[in-house]
Amino acid sequence: MRCVITYDNQTYSVVEHFISVANAAQDAVRFDKIQMLPADHRLFPVRGRLSGASACRRALRLKRRRNIADDDFLIAVVVSKIFDFEDDEYLTVSPIDYPNDLPDQPRVGVISCYYERTHSEFKRPRNRRLQQDQHGLWSSFSPREQDFLDENVLLLCLLNIVSVLLGAQTKHRRERSSRGCINDYDEETYEVLRALRHGFYFCGKECQRALRRSGIGRAILAISDCLTAVPLNPELREVFVSYASEDRRTVRPLVTALKTLGLRVWFDDYDIVPGRTLLS
Repeated sequence: MRCVITYDNQTYSVVEHFISVANAAQDAVRFDKIQMLPADHRLFPVRGRLSGASACRRALRLKRRRNIADDDFLIAVVVSKIFDFEDDEYLTVSPIDYPNDLPDQPRVGVISCYYERTHSEFKRPRNRRLQQDQHGLWSSFSPREQDFLDENVLLLCLLNIVSVLLGAQTKHRRERSSRGCINDYDEETYEVLRALRHGFYFCGKECQRALRRSGIGRAILAISDCLTAVPLNPELREVFVSYASEDRRTVRPLVTALKTLGLRVWFDDYDIVPGRTLLS
């Protein structure tokens, strides 16, 4: 199974980090990347808005234009404002959300990075209660930490849309109950920040139990665990070592040599610590 993720200069490091961690964590899904070309960007304009269904149709056009096989998955990371009928901003959309408009399930998904804009609904919610919650949560972080969270929001969105497209997503029985789970922000986009406080986490009561029942689900959980252990933070690591398990003995001397040179290296034997949280 193959999943291709598009990127541009602004999202390259996040996409690269996700792909490196995801490919190292499991072997059920192979992740690749392609750079967005100027013609690709025109499908997803920065100004104006796109409905969720329209964004999915444009992602399908991009998939065909770039000659990606029908059986492969494509995730388009864009900056367009994607909205629903109530004018709420979307972080992620997929054809699963629009069975009537896209009945063939063309294996595409879209992530909108519009949330990074200071005037976005994500940063400035209209709901008064969310405004108060947002002030209390954001004010506890420095500007540098807020940038760090913005990047990790994209990592969480990537993990969520992958679980959706691969058929491994679960739904809570009580949609409004916040559990610090990746799936919480289906109701309120701002809940993604609460989810990040627990890392890239699926709740144990329903989501983890359901995911463990399939090979793809277990692969998603493996990616979740590794992302939680290694959030994207340039200040923490300079080199990420991705390797096949059979090459572990060959890689160890390389890691030692890189550390001798003074580089901060992430190597799973040393750096995956059970129970570690994203902000610790």
